[in-house]
Amino acid sequence: MSNPQYVVFFWLALGLILGVWFGLMINSFTIGIPMGLALSMLVGKTTYRISRGLTRLMR
Repeated sequence: MSNPQYVVFFWLALGLILGVWFGLMINSFTIGIPMGLALSMLVGKTTYRISRGLTRLMR
């Protein structure tokens, strides 16, 4: 997963899946899909930053 385009596509796909799930759980896709996308992008950015930090520490 070193290709940045693939990683962004992965997090967007995960966000859509989470958004649909959230939408079904709260019975509102208008709120669920943006919430899922935002959450997955936040998690993706956080894991990217953590992995970059760990890589720097290992050098």
